[in-house]
Amino acid sequence: MSSSEPPKCRFIVTGFGPFFGVSINPTMILVQRLEKELDTLASTMGIDVIKALILETSAEAVRKELDDIHQEICSDPNLAGCHVVFLHLGVNYMGKKFQLENSAYNDATFRVPDERGYQPHGICILEGSTCSKSTKSKGVHQFGKSLRTTLRLKEVCSMLEMESNAQPVFISNDPGRFVCNYTYCMSLDKCLSSAENSQSDNETKYHSLFVHVPPFRVIPEDNQYVFVLEIMKKIQQQLIK
Repeated sequence: MSSSEPPKCRFIVTGFGPFFGVSINPTMILVQRLEKELDTLASTMGIDVIKALILETSAEAVRKELDDIHQEICSDPNLAGCHVVFLHLGVNYMGKKFQLENSAYNDATFRVPDERGYQPHGICILEGSTCSKSTKSKGVHQFGKSLRTTLRLKEVCSMLEMESNAQPVFISNDPGRFVCNYTYCMSLDKCLSSAENSQSDNETKYHSLFVHVPPFRVIPEDNQYVFVLEIMKKIQQQLIK
């Protein structure tokens, strides 16, 4: 990539499988559709998706998957100078709109067990964290500390609302405390740590966003799939303009 070219934007999209007796997760279906159309999306829409995968709805599986993905992409020389965006999808079964999650929290307090029977309460998510709420040491993640996306969500949200087929969407500051928040917290931490450790302008730049989708009975599957494509287009416009 020459210095005169804008950095490319590439995506890793994740959804979740079943959880707590829910056999069909809408995000699983959305990611499966996306996975089947990766080549078409790149050639017709200019959306470059590196990976589209379904995560088991468990803390242990999420931690391993994110560790493996970051290890893989951090060693990929073809990504030098690129923006790599982790777009995580989860369902809010009580939701009526799409939720662009602005923050995640270093707090694992699961209201129900995950798919491996893990149900923590008041546990730090990030390794090396302390659960002492009085800790003020620089660089130490306190229990409950919030991490924020590097994407400018107000701008993304405004662009989405201007579409002729705009879907209801808003910016949220509460991703819950279940595996969705767990995933987002770990993903943001890895992306922010990579940015802090960057040694040059040609380093890969990492971003993360979690989007809660409503059930298909509220917004149909086809509309949700189009929304996922639109949000990737808007993020790409923001990062490479």
